[in-house]
Amino acid sequence: GGGGGARTTTVLIRATSASLGGGKVIGDLQWRRSDLSTWNSIGSTDVQIEQRVLVKGGTNDPWSNTIFFRMLLSWTTDAPGPYAANYVITLSQTP
Repeated sequence: GGGGGARTTTVLIRATSASLGGGKVIGDLQWRRSDLSTWNSIGSTDVQIEQRVLVKGGTNDPWSNTIFFRMLLSWTTDAPGPYAANYVITLSQTP
């Protein structure tokens, strides 16, 4: 929108799948921001990935980041086969 005022932008993530299939729990799918080293297990409730205050033509305009994903696997307990999950990434902005 116009006005050039500050806005708060929030990015959230959550799984919409209950599991990865094959008896594998959804928490074995992990994510992290590219600028951080800590991995986080995905869950069924929204978790904040990042939040920034933006000023059009000024602070954090534009900004970007990347989300990496990995899956935890065990040679002894995970059967060979396909694993899959659905997830939602939500971007919201408030004045």
